[in-house]
Parts: sequence; structure tokens; C-alpha cells
Amino acid sequence: MSTETTATSSNLVSIICRTIGREELCQALDSIAKQTYGNIEIVLVNSAQQNLSAFDPERYQAVVVNPEKPLSRTQAANAGLESANGTYLMFLDDDDWIAENHVEILLTAIENNNECKAVYSSTVKTEVDGTATQYVFDTDYDSLLLMRDNYIPIHSVLFSSELVERGCHFDESFDIYEDWDFWLQISQYTDFIHINEQTAFYRAGGDSDTATDDDSLRFKPEHPLGKARAQLFNKWKNKWDGDSVNQMLGNVMRLDLSEKVDELAHRLDEEIRKGSLLDNQVTDLNQKLVERETAVQDKNEKLLKLETVIQDKNEKIYQIQSKLETVIQDRDEKLYQMQSKLNEIENTLKHKSDIEKHLNIHVQQLETELYRVLSSATWRVMGPIRRLGRIFSGSASTENKQSEISENSEDTREVAESTPNPEIPAKESEKSAYDKKAMKALEEFLASDGRLDFA
Repeated sequence: MSTETTATSSNLVSIICRTIGREELCQALDSIAKQTYGNIEIVLVNSAQQNLSAFDPERYQAVVVNPEKPLSRTQAANAGLESANGTYLMFLDDDDWIAENHVEILLTAIENNNECKAVYSSTVKTEVDGTATQYVFDTDYDSLLLMRDNYIPIHSVLFSSELVERGCHFDESFDIYEDWDFWLQISQYTDFIHINEQTAFYRAGGDSDTATDDDSLRFKPEHPLGKARAQLFNKWKNKWDGDSVNQMLGNVMRLDLSEKVDELAHRLDEEIRKGSLLDNQVTDLNQKLVERETAVQDKNEKLLKLETVIQDKNEKIYQIQSKLETVIQDRDEKLYQMQSKLNEIENTLKHKSDIEKHLNIHVQQLETELYRVLSSATWRVMGPIRRLGRIFSGSASTENKQSEISENSEDTREVAESTPNPEIPAKESEKSAYDKKAMKALEEFLASDGRLDFA
């Protein structure tokens, strides 16, 4: 805990912390320990009789109040008041926290004003996780407004212990709005000073959360807030005179009108803000539109260029295709011609092959016939006659005659040794033609003095 003190005071300030052992107690105690004003007493009321050793109260030099039985919120508050020793007192529940200069600011304000015995600062409402909201309790003090509503969070107030000595305490019949009832008691003895600095933080969702977005719930008799307000008004209606009630009603009307004017002004400001935002958005959108149009124009120009290039490419492709088709057509014609010639050549070769085959057959037939003639007795009988005829004709010399005799003998042997191998006969018309040619050649041979040469 800080040991610094203000220049004008060394009075003890007791901070009463009611706890049910919630984990947020650490943050609450740490916020007290970091105060710039050092003369502080922590009164820790263990209202739920929890084991608080995990929070190490001794480290904060806290005075721990351990009751014999669990205490309600109002009972715990009164137990804290009875145990506190400070000249000035304040409350801090275990789920809330205060800024480092909270005590110093309030103490300086109350000691500089001898007429007021209570002072409070503005309070920020937060989410359950401690994130600040835009809602701030910052209403200036108005005793008539306090008759209608409670607008002062409990831990935002620092008050003199003299008020407790005069009998101010928490009404233990209240479960809700016990702090509102306590402020009404204090307002019977003193006014409040409001310091418009945000030094207290109120966590939403606590056990006594009375702040609601729907104000109508506070006036419904079946709702807990409506019942609690009715209970408070039943207690205080006989303590307020007619003049106070009338002023309160007049103040309510003025406040309602003021709230409506403020609401309308807020709405107007919001609409102006929205209009300004819309103007900015329209300007931004127009700028973006111009940029988009420029970009579109650029893309259109590029597209036109691409279309021109594509058109040129297509024309070239068409020309190439036309040339290619012509080349292919010429090639096909040449291929057709070559194929025709090839077919013609193949037919010619086939025809010649057939002719060769038939000739081979006729050759074999002639050889067979020659063999038959040479092997016949007539041929052998007529041999001397043929030789005599050649001798008398003087067409051959003696050597030639001997050679012929020798050759005729060899021919006769060769013919005798060969074996005919006739093949399948050709067609009748072709065979007849070959037969005639063969017979003619044979007759001419027989009439001559020559010989067959098969070399």
C-alpha cells in the first residue's frame, strides 16, 4: 500500500469491503493498495463465511470481520460500519474497483468544504469482463432527484463517520436499494458534492445490479425493482412533506422535459453525425466510382487492343489454314496418283509373275516333251541320217561332227537324268497359245540341224 498522503490531511479513511469470496476480490484489494493516499484502513467483511486465505488479507493489513453466521448485504454493511475506525468511510464491494487517485480526490474535496459531509465522483459502468461501456453515472447532486431515483453508486461516495454517529445505518429489511435508502438518510443531514472525474468502476451483473436499459421495469409492481421502489417509498412517504413532494414532481416534469430535449438533441447530433458519415461515405463512394470508371475505361481500351490483336491473329490463322488445306489437298492428290501408280505397278508385277509362272510351266512341259523325243527310238534311228545329211551338206567340219556326236550323247544323258515336275496348268486360252508356239518351235528345231540350249 502506498504511504503517500495529501498535503492537507492525515485522517484515516476506512474502506469497507463486503465479500462473498468472489475471485474479483483480488482486483478490488489491489486497487485499494495502489491508492495515492496512504492512510487507509481496509475492513474486509466475510459475509458468506468463506476461506479468504487465497486472497492473503494480511498482505493488505486488512481488518477481517468473520461473523458467526452468514450476513445479508445490509447486515454486512452495518458490520463494516461498526468495525471501521476511520474519520471518513466508504464502501467497495468485491466485484468493483477504484482508480489510484480516487480516495485522494474525494478526501481533498470534502476537507475543502466544511458544509458538506459527503462527496462522490463519476462512475463508469463496465461489462462483466471489466471492459468499459459508454454508460457513466455522472449526474450532479439534486436532493429532489434523489427522492425519485438512486443515481449514486455506493463505492463512488466518501462520507464522514459523524453521519453514522448521528444514526445513519443500513435498513436490514431491504434487499435492493439499501444504498439509496442510506443516501436518503445522509441527505437529511448534508448535501453531497459531485466531483466530475471518472474514478470508480461498477461491474455489471452483480447481486444488486439495479441499472437497466428498460426503465419501465422499475415501475412494474410485479418486478423486483418495482417492489423494492414501492418498499422504499412506503418507508419515506411520511417523512416527506407536501412541499417536498410537489417540488419533486415539478422537478420530475422538468427532468422529463430536459431528458426528452437531451434525447432529441442527442438524436439530432446522432443524425447529424450519421449524415456527416453518409456524406463522407458518398464522397468516398464517388471517388471509388470515378476510380472504377477510369479503371473500366482503361480495361476497355486494353480490351479493344486485344480484340484488334486477336482479329489479326485470326486472319493470319485463317490464311495459314487456307494454305494448309491447299497443301493437304495437293498432297492428297499426289498420294492418290502415287497410290494409283503403285496399284498399276502391283497389277503389272502380278501379271508378269503370272506370265513367268506359266512360262515356267511350259518350259517344264517342253523339257518333258524334249526328253520324250530324245528318248524315243525314232530320234536315235534318225540320228545317223541327220549327221549324214549335215556331212553331205558341208555345213560342219569333222571336228564339229565329233563334237556334235559327243554333245548329242551328253544331251541325251542329261535329258535322261532329269525328272519332269509339271505344275498346275494355266488357263485354257493362254495354254493353247503357248502350245502352238511350242509346237512351231519344235517343228523348226526338228527341221534344223541345231540343238536346244538351256544354259
